[in-house]
Amino acid sequence: MKEHIKKDKGSQTKAAVDRMALYDGVLSEYPGFLQTIRQTETALSPKEDVSLYLRTMVPALFEFVDWVLREADSRGIRRLYFLSRDGYQMYKIACSMAARRRTPVECRYLSVSRYSLRVPAYSLDLENSLDFICVGGIDVTMEKLLQRAALTPKETQEILLAMGWQHRRKEILDYRKILEAKKLLKTQEKLFSYIKRHSEEAYESAVGYLKQEGLMSEEPYALVDSGWVGTMQQSLERLVRSQNPGISLEGFYFGLYELPEGADPDRYHGWYFSPGRGLGRKIYFSNSLFEMICSSQEGMTYGYREAEGRFCLKRDTRGNPNAEQLGRTLKALEAFLKRCPDSFKCSGLRGEKTEKGRTGRGREAEGELTERLFRLLMAEPGQLELESFGNQFFSDDVLEGSMKEAAARLTKREIRGQRVLGRLFHLCGIGKTPICESSWIEGSIARLGSGKRKSYLRHVRYYKFAVYFRKQIKAMGKGRHLF
Repeated sequence: MKEHIKKDKGSQTKAAVDRMALYDGVLSEYPGFLQTIRQTETALSPKEDVSLYLRTMVPALFEFVDWVLREADSRGIRRLYFLSRDGYQMYKIACSMAARRRTPVECRYLSVSRYSLRVPAYSLDLENSLDFICVGGIDVTMEKLLQRAALTPKETQEILLAMGWQHRRKEILDYRKILEAKKLLKTQEKLFSYIKRHSEEAYESAVGYLKQEGLMSEEPYALVDSGWVGTMQQSLERLVRSQNPGISLEGFYFGLYELPEGADPDRYHGWYFSPGRGLGRKIYFSNSLFEMICSSQEGMTYGYREAEGRFCLKRDTRGNPNAEQLGRTLKALEAFLKRCPDSFKCSGLRGEKTEKGRTGRGREAEGELTERLFRLLMAEPGQLELESFGNQFFSDDVLEGSMKEAAARLTKREIRGQRVLGRLFHLCGIGKTPICESSWIEGSIARLGSGKRKSYLRHVRYYKFAVYFRKQIKAMGKGRHLF
């Protein structure tokens, strides 16, 4: 195994060769898939980050898309909308997979974002619009909250002055402070007049685009996306039903931590994990890293406009800050798709496992390979993983004005602040020291090298366990996705 890697990757360090061999050891149970990866590498001679991408994200996306197509077929769904930008690579795989199988499912790519859908939907439920505006994240400020409401700089300044927050506009707000800010914002009548006006201005072009793309059709269709909370489906459904009240949307998601309040759980389908299932997978997973690697090169869609009878996109002209790396990985994905052997019909991995590693085909077997690969990549990263993806940029905000390295460069003191008791105390409102967040905290810990790295990682897992166990118990109490 190592000999092969050394031959193809002579420039790799021994540590990188050893790490890559770990992934190949897992993939050796799927010889057809591993052989296609090596054929792709021979053709492209890619950098280490692309080789790592081929061994981790590609198998995961194949497993997921294979499940989506099977589920869509069993439910009589003949059209799938893959949501930008997380859904772009899924869309490319699905098109190839459906063509090889001759599956009667049409795959489309829908250019949307949380911002482009939420702003036009605010006016449909103005009273609850702050529920979508005042949500947590990394480095949330009052200024960012008002930007989520689509306020202009002048309007933002006016509201901040009315609140007495003109000198606190860039203050970092933790969860407790966001709740306090929300209570204060509710008293600002002028704010709601601005939200209503901007929402109504965006509404016609948004529903025009959705109608143009066929979402007002009665023909059964479903959404496909990375997931996490499911608010995109909620926002889309609100806009679609404002024009056609009889439509109920359905969605297939890589993973779901929880569902929007009042959502019908039977219409939200999580694959890798769901609100009441997959606790272990959630602990060893990084949704931020997943989004960053599985994105596309174009900039975020922040609205729509009508031009010559068609509805066009308003996009961030800066594009994706990780476009260069994404260009390399997308080229590798396309090369891989061309070499997929008909023996497994691009179905990814189901039924392709060797007898030595074969397991049952029940629900627990779904995503088994992905789980093994993601634990190495996301939860136990080494220098190979850190150098491949840790320096790329990510923002978890609705608007992408503040991009930071995925593996934030935290000091040892800031890493110590991630210990489970400190974080839980802070979550409960007891802790006073601010928590320095990282989109990929395991990557930040990997920057420290050896030492107490294992101890720090254990605390991250303890904290994730506490958070997700609580959410899972809550979901199970509501009867959501128990199995």
